[in-house]
Amino acid sequence: MAHHQTTRRFVTLLLALLAMLVLTNRASAQELVIPPGEPLRVGVLLDGVDPTFESGHASWLGLALAVEERPALQIDGRNIDVDVLASDSACDAQAAAAIAARFAARGDLLAIIGPNCSSACQAAAPFFEEATLTSLSPSCTAPTLTEQGYASFHRLASNDRLLTERAARFLMENGAGDLIALLYSSDANPVFYQGLAAQMTAEIAARGGEIVSLIALTAATPFEMLRTALETVAPQQLFCACEPEAAAALLAALADSPLEGLPLMGAELSWIDALQDLTPDAAEGTYVISGAAAPSAALAALEARLTERFGQALIEPYFSNAYDAYQLVLDTAAAVAILEEDGTLRIDRRAFRAAIRATQGYVGVSGTYHCDAKGDCLRSPSNIYQVQDGELILLHTYDD
Repeated sequence: MAHHQTTRRFVTLLLALLAMLVLTNRASAQELVIPPGEPLRVGVLLDGVDPTFESGHASWLGLALAVEERPALQIDGRNIDVDVLASDSACDAQAAAAIAARFAARGDLLAIIGPNCSSACQAAAPFFEEATLTSLSPSCTAPTLTEQGYASFHRLASNDRLLTERAARFLMENGAGDLIALLYSSDANPVFYQGLAAQMTAEIAARGGEIVSLIALTAATPFEMLRTALETVAPQQLFCACEPEAAAALLAALADSPLEGLPLMGAELSWIDALQDLTPDAAEGTYVISGAAAPSAALAALEARLTERFGQALIEPYFSNAYDAYQLVLDTAAAVAILEEDGTLRIDRRAFRAAIRATQGYVGVSGTYHCDAKGDCLRSPSNIYQVQDGELILLHTYDD
């Protein structure tokens, strides 16, 4: 195991060094010049072509709807085709870094839509920053991503600071008690899960609650021993920033114990959907908090197109955020591009990035986007659901 870890670290370092060398040689030009007849190229790094990863798969389908609707950029009565170069990092940080390095080295891309997973966003961000490649993520929500000063990174979903503030508020107000055990996955998408746990810890403390146990979960966690440890601290509620498989194992370990039936909350609709599939009986009564697009006629119309085009309605909301990301890229490109008489298109990457960061009042399907100085662009509602008689019931919507 140690040998494999050393090898992975070496490969990651080598990729980074190679990418920096290539960027120095090929991506130093800040102006994107597109000759007549050539397309505008946009990179896509979304996680989860496989429909089992619902957050990423939803984004892919939202992007597909946007490209079908608008396959070309229109400027001064001319159409410039848009060429979408797609890759899937499968929510893996090393894969995301390798793909980001390749995208950054090309020199012919204007922007990147993606990734979906916060760990993938974290790994890709330095490459995009160095190449002045503006990225727009539909669903990377970890607070740290906009706290590190990246000029190129933007998120078109709510920062988890907002979601955890609302989750903590609900836990403190639902009457179940203020002693909370917080568990988090430490070996899967760690930027997201560990960030969620850290933020929840701060938010619960700010409201007078107490984290009686903070536990890192891995695939090797002995859940029977974990049950004994939890019984010792006697929590009144549980919050699991974790993979659904870990939550299922936790519920199984607590069965027939004094802790069985304690209120358990997780984050994201795909989490509760997977948990119900894994352990439908034990999932009964479980809570989940999820970001949500504000209801609108435009959202309803896009959902109807999604169902008609692909024959399915997705549980995750991020398809509309990816749809908006594509539209925002094209609208901003049209605003800053210079089209010469011979058909040559010129776009200054720095001007494009600055225009994205300055976005204010952009009306999309997921809501109205106002990007701040750090790259947070949307403040979405949050929904609290509970599993009741096998159905997911909406209990409360926070929109403040």
